[in-house]
Amino acid sequence: MVKKKEYKAAVLGAGSWGLTLGNVLYENGADVTFWEFDSNQAQQLQKTREFPPQKGYKIAAAIKINDSLNDAVEDADMIGVC
Repeated sequence: MVKKKEYKAAVLGAGSWGLTLGNVLYENGADVTFWEFDSNQAQQLQKTREFPPQKGYKIAAAIKINDSLNDAVEDADMIGVC
């Protein structure tokens, strides 16, 4: 069961480490936004909600993925860099 969102977290980097960190934050009450510098990769992650190098890994629908750094960190209570 996912907790009510208590704070906003921006995770800068949507690779293996970033996605893992973001997922843990999400499961522990964060409203998560990923920033991915590669707009094509960001669009692919938004579309498929999967990370190809980690077979079967699903990104929760409530997690946002953005290629705009300003939008990703806006109003964030915490920022993780991966």
